[in-house]
Amino acid sequence: MKIIDTYPLPAEEQPLMFANLFAGCGGLSLVGLQGVFAVERDKMAFSTLSANLLEGRDVPAHQFAWPTWLEKKAWGIDDILEQHPSELSKLKGKVHVLTGGPPCQGFSFAGKQVESDPRNKLFEKYVEMVEAIQPAALVLGNVPGIKVAPPFDHLKTSTGVFFCA
Repeated sequence: MKIIDTYPLPAEEQPLMFANLFAGCGGLSLVGLQGVFAVERDKMAFSTLSANLLEGRDVPAHQFAWPTWLEKKAWGIDDILEQHPSELSKLKGKVHVLTGGPPCQGFSFAGKQVESDPRNKLFEKYVEMVEAIQPAALVLGNVPGIKVAPPFDHLKTSTGVFFCA
């Protein structure tokens, strides 16, 4: 198995910086860390996240320190990975924690468990972002169905990193 080198956490007096993938309206952004950027494809969810965390509203969370190279809009994770690989790699050592909850509708026990649902593969984009940014820590939220769903019988990436829920 290949081990990905990660950058260390900052000194105790410095804030932990994080990026939020599959952010929805920003729930995981309320953990008390300093947000760098968020990725959310749904325009309505991103609009809520933007109103609360990008536009200076008085909320109990830090406003994001959004990078100038990334337009403040609803993005698909695949679009950011394709259009901004060099900018993402420059975040190594600057984004300490990567959070996110890839879509689970296709394998959730509460859903129809449709093997061909294209969202089933989006966890791989989370892994690609890990490879690009190399954070010191990860927070990956999902459902128990990810462990037994047919499309995930080989939870291995091109880097050899295995994921277990």
